[in-house]
Amino acid sequence: MFIYVYLCFLDASKAFDRVNHHVLFDKLVKKGVPGYLVRILIYWYTNQTMTIRWGSMMSESFNVSNGVRQGGILTPYLFNIYMNDLSLRLKKHYAGCKIANQIINHLFYADDLALLCPSQRGLQELLETCEKYAQEHDIIFNTKKSVVLIRRSNVLKNAVVSPFMLCNEGLKEVNETRYLGHFITADGRDDK
Repeated sequence: MFIYVYLCFLDASKAFDRVNHHVLFDKLVKKGVPGYLVRILIYWYTNQTMTIRWGSMMSESFNVSNGVRQGGILTPYLFNIYMNDLSLRLKKHYAGCKIANQIINHLFYADDLALLCPSQRGLQELLETCEKYAQEHDIIFNTKKSVVLIRRSNVLKNAVVSPFMLCNEGLKEVNETRYLGHFITADGRDDK
């Protein structure tokens, strides 16, 4: 019988646009991606330029110094590699939900991040790990769009919980949210 499952859904603002190219290339090398592929990506990303059109006016071309291409076939893979070290850091925490003899404390799909933990303190530790990683990798979590959903047993349905903090701001507690297009509710119903 469960008592609580704390879930936090993090919104990383403009996550693909904020990827640091040098950090990404370093991660690709450390991951063992063949050198010729890394060199191709370095060439693509260091030689890309952009212009801005506003009405009938066009800006001068300028170099793009960070970000991965929106809609690109490789983009989700590159972003996953960029975020993989966060996943490894979170796995080092023993806070999480035990499922089939495995501790699960996070789910990532590209820039959609979900944290889960049966303890309030454990979830706060996971949030602190995410905050530190974000500072190191120029990721900004939008604290206005990031939310906490608490799945409570009926025994503790009205218990008061301290707010969860991220970047010195309290996260909003909600009774339902969408994750990867699917509604998740605090009461476990799925009839939306």
